[in-house]
Amino acid sequence: MLKDGLVHFSLGQTLRQAQGERRNIFLGLISLVTVCSLMAASSAERTIVDEIRVIAYHQGGSELILSSDIRPSLEGRPRSLRDIVLQRLMVLDADSLHIAVTSDDAERFLGELQKMNGISRDAMLEVFRELGYSYEEGLEQLRYRQMIEQILDVRVRTNKRLIVQRSDVEEYEKEHPLFEEAVYVLQQVCLPAQTEEERTHLEKKDFSQKDLASFAWEEPFEIQEHDLAEDKRFIADAQEGTVVFRDNVDEGVEITRMVSKKERRHVSLDERFDEVSEVIARQRFETLFKEYERSLLEKASLRFNRPEDKIAVLGVESEEKA
Repeated sequence: MLKDGLVHFSLGQTLRQAQGERRNIFLGLISLVTVCSLMAASSAERTIVDEIRVIAYHQGGSELILSSDIRPSLEGRPRSLRDIVLQRLMVLDADSLHIAVTSDDAERFLGELQKMNGISRDAMLEVFRELGYSYEEGLEQLRYRQMIEQILDVRVRTNKRLIVQRSDVEEYEKEHPLFEEAVYVLQQVCLPAQTEEERTHLEKKDFSQKDLASFAWEEPFEIQEHDLAEDKRFIADAQEGTVVFRDNVDEGVEITRMVSKKERRHVSLDERFDEVSEVIARQRFETLFKEYERSLLEKASLRFNRPEDKIAVLGVESEEKA
């Protein structure tokens, strides 16, 4: 019944039932063959074809990873075979440290998620279905997630390299200084002019502060330095309370004045300290996480049915691990 890594399943049986025997490869194969026999006994049943993609050997037996396991995360993020292999290896690593998360724990976590998001049980089950999971499979993914969070606490989050010193923040700030660009608050008013003589007068008139205060100005608006057109860059040098430019419009002359401005400034280290610390910590976490993933793959005993899968998961055409 097993040929070229292909296993036939009855639709009357779930893939999870077949995968439940993954702890032991021999028991797993017996289970799959039994399912195949049941399928053959009922010709009326439709069948689907699944494929063993990876076998992960471990101290307690082995894990089968099938084509049908390559499904999105519960957040809806697409996942590759490599993602699934790493998820399973992290769960096995958690098992090796006796990190236990039961189905009851996953049920409670599901209840907490429902409360936090105001989602009914039926709505949550519908989310599972849309992502291709049965209720039991969705719970299993939640159980995996909790186990992985705990193993990451042990393997990654407790690493001393995640501690960020002030000197680290200072060095980062020197290499990545932050500046707040200048912001200008402007106001406009249109002064009516019916003749060319009136227009010329308004274009040349040196308005006093009293004159400016008497105009019915429109609401002020802000413009950032990078938004200034090339022919309006001179605005940056204008003084507050002065007319910065005048434009001829159909109704007359439109006057623009500088209400206030905030000069470009360097954001100090103390102002950015928490933000920069978080950036550094996040970068270091990502580095440590990738190192952890690499170590799992290097230590794992994996057998692939497709050469291209080996390349996709391990990244190189190395000798097959068995």
